[in-house]
This record gives sequence, structure tokens and C-alpha cells, in this order.
Amino acid sequence: MNRSVDARSDLHALGVAFDRMLTGSPPFTASDLLKWVHYIERKSAPPLARRPTLPAPVSALILKLVAKTAEECYHPAAGVERGQRRCPLDLETRARVD
Repeated sequence: MNRSVDARSDLHALGVAFDRMLTGSPPFTASDLLKWVHYIERKSAPPLARRPTLPAPVSALILKLVAKTAEECYHPAAGVERGQRRCPLDLETRARVD
């Protein structure tokens, strides 16, 4: 992809881990290494509709973590922290997460 690896690769891995924890399966499955590489490099992660009870902001946070282009990703990681902190606060103060 003609880009150097930076901290966003760690954020991508965090997004994949969140996706798997919340849905019970990874965003992609493949039978061989070449297909895995193709999916990781070229395909966008599917929406977390596999878990319909998941609040939309949580799904959006995860999709931003696993975005394919650097411009779509969180940078720096402080953006992820702000998003994560906002969800429980909204739930506590307003009984919902917008």
C-alpha cells in the first residue's frame, strides 16, 4: 500500500479484537494465507450488524479502527480513548448511547 507501518496498525488490531469479542467471530474468514492477505489489504470490514443489539456508536468506533485508509483511521490513539469514554458516560447520564 506504499505506506510505512505506524501506530495505526496497533489500533487496527484493537478494532479486530473488539469486533471478535462483540460478535464471536473475526471480521473475515479465509481458508489460506493468500486469501487472508487479500481480505486484510483490500476488503472493508463488514458492519457489525451481526450483533444487532450493539449501539451504533460502538459499531462506528470499531469500523473506524479497522478502516483501510490512513485518512479514515483514528490518529492519534487519543481519538479512540475519547470515543470509548463517551459511550459509558452517555449511557450513565442519558440511559442511551448516541
